[in-house]
Amino acid sequence: MEKIRINKYIAESGYCSRRKADELIEYGKVKINGKIIKEFGVKVNNNDKVEIAGKILKNPLTFEDNRKKIYLILNKPVGYISSTISNQGKCIMDLIPKKFGRLFPIGRLDKNSEGLMILTNDGELTNILTHPKYQHEKEYEIVVAKELTPAQIKKLIRGFEVEGQFMKVNSIKIIHNLDMLAYQFVLTEGKKRQIRLMLKYLGHRILKLKRIRINKLLLGNLKIGKWEEIKKHQII
Repeated sequence: MEKIRINKYIAESGYCSRRKADELIEYGKVKINGKIIKEFGVKVNNNDKVEIAGKILKNPLTFEDNRKKIYLILNKPVGYISSTISNQGKCIMDLIPKKFGRLFPIGRLDKNSEGLMILTNDGELTNILTHPKYQHEKEYEIVVAKELTPAQIKKLIRGFEVEGQFMKVNSIKIIHNLDMLAYQFVLTEGKKRQIRLMLKYLGHRILKLKRIRINKLLLGNLKIGKWEEIKKHQII
């Protein structure tokens, strides 16, 4: 009988990404056959019952191999939470038709940020795009209140520690022909609020933060608050 790791089971069930699954395990939110587990390496089989927050997950081991994978891109507006459920106001799933079933976001954008998000039920793709070892690029357009100095740009690319974490930007370009000071930042890591924390540390205030690319997928001309269905090959 096939066995798979618990985080893969949770991701393949469509509940959340593998990384989020690891967090749920760490915080004792996952039960197997009625018992809380906190070991990441636990494996489950077809007879096991996996439960999160009182919800019994669909068993991915019983799904057919040709089950349909969904891939959507969304231009997230400011003011929306990047999660499937939120008690803090509007969330991105309010913008997506219910006909697609349970989807989860690949990566996050904070409430005050906007731009490209991918939503899917493909747990393997989520792992590929979010795991640090794969080094997939994410590109952001950032408007700041004052100009970055050459020394600050060098420091951002060289990297430094913020709140106990080492952070760096892979590349920075100045965007010309705009009324405001704007830059394009490219990252291959995705620490929480990374750009905001780094610029705040350097004394800068962000007026606008917009993600415009994930790997080879571009936001393009998709309007704010709108979504499109795409194919996997457009992402990786």
